Amino acid sequence: MFYWIYDIPNAMVAFLFCTFSMLFAWSSVLIFRPFVRRYLGPEPGANDLIAYFVSAFGVFYGLLLGLIAVGSYTNFCKIDDAVGGEAATLAALYNDVSVMPDSHRERLQQKLRAYADRLVYVIWPDQRKGIINQTLSSTVDEFYRDLLSYEPTNKAMDNLQKETIYHLNKLLELRRERINSVMTSLHPTFYYVVVIGAVFNLWLCCMFSFENLKLQLVLISLLAIFIGLVIFLIAVMDNPFRGEFSVQPTAFKLLLDGLMTPEK
Repeated sequence: MFYWIYDIPNAMVAFLFCTFSMLFAWSSVLIFRPFVRRYLGPEPGANDLIAYFVSAFGVFYGLLLGLIAVGSYTNFCKIDDAVGGEAATLAALYNDVSVMPDSHRERLQQKLRAYADRLVYVIWPDQRKGIINQTLSSTVDEFYRDLLSYEPTNKAMDNLQKETIYHLNKLLELRRERINSVMTSLHPTFYYVVVIGAVFNLWLCCMFSFENLKLQLVLISLLAIFIGLVIFLIAVMDNPFRGEFSVQPTAFKLLLDGLMTPEK
């Protein structure tokens, strides 16, 4: 629902969310105020009754926002850990093939360097746009064929080949998890509930009868800004590979600049 927000800076997104929420709150106060003053009377009016409703509604709405925010952050951290695991497994694979005979070592290392390079400079930009790019499959297939073409000459090399195959399978598992996460996001229904809940919350606050209009605008503005910030936080974490606040390929860049340099 919020794909457009990933194309602009987070500070601007937060400002837009908070501004829209605050303007909606102000307009609601100005629209509701004459009716509240007419039918509920001047202060204190029915403020105690409204306060009970606001408190009860606020508890349920706060729990909803908290659970969604925590769920989004947990999912973000899970995907970040999976990406780190993929990079660590790729490093283990590179170390495994580094002790193989020259005839196989350089070819296998080159395939792994190509994997990391394409992932950082081709696959990752596509992921930031929500595009699933699986062109690395051919590189993985070539690596697997080259690995199986090697015939161990002793028990140690046989064990090494088995360990390399294990790491390759682990890499494929983590890669598949990363690919599946590209389109991971909250179902639009959650956003509908969050936005409708915010509207009801602000409208309930408009039911208070205040003599001082400026005080009412200040109080409801604080609530509106906070609601806007929480919705902003949920939205920016919702798609882990998009926007400024996203999972980065830093671990793979470190591999390319360190362990996987040709002289290594």
